[in-house]
Amino acid sequence: MPLKGLPAIITSTLPTQIAKEFNAQENEVLAYILGKPKQFKHYTQSNRQSLGVYLTKLNTYLGIKDVLDGNQCKLLVNTLCNELPTFTYEELNKAVQMAVMGKFEGVDNNHYQHLSPQYISAMVSAYKKHRGEVFKKYQRLLERLRREEEPKPISKKEAF
Repeated sequence: MPLKGLPAIITSTLPTQIAKEFNAQENEVLAYILGKPKQFKHYTQSNRQSLGVYLTKLNTYLGIKDVLDGNQCKLLVNTLCNELPTFTYEELNKAVQMAVMGKFEGVDNNHYQHLSPQYISAMVSAYKKHRGEVFKKYQRLLERLRREEEPKPISKKEAF
């Protein structure tokens, strides 16, 4: 049974017994863990500009009235790329989606009319905690599957 929204490489290698143990949101997070999207540390200037465009759109999406100026945007992009080198655009977007929908306990959804590094950091930190929980669950399920596998019969040649 193919899983919707997961890259083909993951759906072909992720056992159905494991995938069905996760909800759609967890499957998406797991796809980012296993799929290895491009990390911020590998961003070219063009990628950084695209990230800046995303942050500008995010500013509007969140309902922040003040326009994100070029300098503030550039500082946010540099902060993300330098302080979160192994994080990805996909994970940032998922973190924002989950945070604004109230999926993280302890994250203040009020942006106070400012897209600040602190606001982004709170969302990213909560997402990273969630990501860690999803990966631990994945590892436990994978280990359980390995233990439940029937042992392969050993041929006489392998036995001696």
